Amino acid sequence: PEPERLVYIGWNYGRGSSNSETAYKFEYIREHSRAFEGVSTERVWATELGAAEIPDEVRGLRVTEDFFRVVGIQPTLGRAFLPEEDVPGGARVVVLSDEVWRSRYDAAPEILGAVVRLGGEPYEVVGVMPPGFRVPERRGATDFIVPFQLEVDPRDGGMNYRIRARVRP
Repeated sequence: PEPERLVYIGWNYGRGSSNSETAYKFEYIREHSRAFEGVSTERVWATELGAAEIPDEVRGLRVTEDFFRVVGIQPTLGRAFLPEEDVPGGARVVVLSDEVWRSRYDAAPEILGAVVRLGGEPYEVVGVMPPGFRVPERRGATDFIVPFQLEVDPRDGGMNYRIRARVRP
């Protein structure tokens, strides 16, 4: 919805530009910008879903709490993440893709509250995304989404975070 309001934030450093930034700059923009109604970042996470005997290779995203508001899409079943889930040590929760929910869990409505294993760790299912959901600017399916739980250290100069924002109307 309203893709014209989605932007990526980058900098021109004189010798070229960057579309990725440090976690510290991401956090600063998220907390101080008045031009955006939401600011998020994400990172791809390829892992295994299920028990050790029969795991499926899946590809998902670790996202900050504003992600759903920024991309303008909410889970059709359940809910998006709560702010307290997107902090270091927060609850392990997951939103599944509709495709994974249907193929792996037979579209069972009781999936909400169920515990699934990602990378060998337990995660509580809190939502299911709409059918055909694709993350803007990402290729391929997104099988699951989990909270990033980003730890911000101003000494970390790694420019590993692509900043996505939704401009206020």
